[in-house]
Amino acid sequence: MPTHASKKQTSHLHEVFAYAQVPLRSLAGMAGLLLLDAAASLLTPLVIGLVSAHILQQPGIAYLSFNQLLVIWAGLVLIQASLRYFSTQQLGKAASQVSAVLRSRTYEHIQALPLTFFHTREHGDILSLLSEDIRRVALFLTNTATEIAPHLLTVAGATIIVLSIDPMTGLGALCVMPLVLLTIRQAGRAANPLSRALADQQATHASLTEENLRLNQLIKSFAREQLEVERYAGSNTKLLEAELKHLHISNRIGPLVQAITGIAVILLVWIGAQRIQMESLQPSELVSLIMYGFILFRPLHALGRSYGSYQSARGAAARLTELLEEQSEPTSSGDTLFPGVKSEIRLETVRFAYPGRPDVLKSTSAVIPAGKVTALIGENGAGKTTLIHLLLRFMDPLEGRISVDGTDVRQFKLASIRAKIGYVPQHVALINGTIADNIRYGMPDADEARVAEAAHNALVTEFAATLPEGMATLVGPGGVKLSGGQKQRIALARALLKNAPIIILDEPTAMFDPESETKLLDRLVTLLAGKTVMIVTHRPAMLQLAHLSLRLSDGKLNSVSN
Repeated sequence: MPTHASKKQTSHLHEVFAYAQVPLRSLAGMAGLLLLDAAASLLTPLVIGLVSAHILQQPGIAYLSFNQLLVIWAGLVLIQASLRYFSTQQLGKAASQVSAVLRSRTYEHIQALPLTFFHTREHGDILSLLSEDIRRVALFLTNTATEIAPHLLTVAGATIIVLSIDPMTGLGALCVMPLVLLTIRQAGRAANPLSRALADQQATHASLTEENLRLNQLIKSFAREQLEVERYAGSNTKLLEAELKHLHISNRIGPLVQAITGIAVILLVWIGAQRIQMESLQPSELVSLIMYGFILFRPLHALGRSYGSYQSARGAAARLTELLEEQSEPTSSGDTLFPGVKSEIRLETVRFAYPGRPDVLKSTSAVIPAGKVTALIGENGAGKTTLIHLLLRFMDPLEGRISVDGTDVRQFKLASIRAKIGYVPQHVALINGTIADNIRYGMPDADEARVAEAAHNALVTEFAATLPEGMATLVGPGGVKLSGGQKQRIALARALLKNAPIIILDEPTAMFDPESETKLLDRLVTLLAGKTVMIVTHRPAMLQLAHLSLRLSDGKLNSVSN
């Protein structure tokens, strides 16, 4: 009796089937070719039996000559080879197409997930899902599922023909079939939890690998190489153990089915030999029966592998469905486009807390005036960056509201409000492209003149001019080829290029030297004029830009005189 979890995993596979846009017409065509291949394989033993009858000079076969039978046999061989080549190629293509669709649609969904999702999910886990889990599901939905009908046809056809040639011999051999099916079912059920455990361990191992590669500089700076090698080795050992456990169960099916079917063929030969002695069976018919015995049990072996693939795909589909069920960001709570005209920001009794933690913001209210620079100050961990994330709608308040020009930000289309905010985060993120690519990231259509102006205003040009390739210099993954101050300048240039009515600067000069900071401040006085600006900073020089300072303490915002 299937368990509730088993039924749920099967429904996951059905959901992914619909989501993957499986090319049913193409697969139906491939299934048709495989059915023709199965029909050809069913004809082959009959021809071999007639060839044997000619060799044994049995009477009653004069309607086809020996040479004609050999030509027919050769034709069947060539037909099967052609059908298998073409169907294998097309099924491989279909699997690749389904994998591509699943990867694209899953990645699109990942991009729509809120920031909080990425705070709780390992990146390596997501990478494993986008690669290994999707591959397993795609192979089952295309190759394995398409081959089931031809296998069943072969089993049914061979069974009917064996019974028609000699019912007694056929029934004797077929009595082992229930044992074969029971073996397949039991081994497959045992492999199911191990398939999920293996997928989870692969994701854990991928997460560790991704983390170590990302934190390579940290590892070296604390001489942690050997400790990380040992940690990796421990994870690798767990992965190996999970793989071996899965192989131990899944690989039982093939040998067990092979042993049972081999004994069944031997039993068929023994019964057939007795029937020949009783003159109830011709030797050529026994040859055909032996061939049909192999043909009959070969697809049973393949069905065993298919059942193992099915269990593996169910586990992968469950992981994939769990991701797809994650709630996306509310991209369009309302139909209002953010105008960004005056851009006065109000916090009205806003409360927010991360899951399982005390309130970060406790019914706080404040006004950030339009066209002015407001400094947001407070101790580390007070919730300043959280407040910024609420304005950007990386998450929403649990109570209260944040409004711009009197309209709740939740009523704006998400892309609309973010398009009107220039944001320099505390931890700068750069793509593995050129300096110019990174500045242009938020405005891909910006021309060279605008990029150059933004680079000049943010002091990027100063250090870029010292590099051999200037603005075309590759920054490396995450900007590893640049200093912290250089990365901050690029992030600032990216925000200035956007020319948004609202600018948010989160510790924008934390890694600037005093001389560069002073030079930048002189430019920002002009560049930020008339914009609504929020600056999170602890640096006295940056505070000089502010018209108003708000201190965040104990979840509340209070005005501080400058």
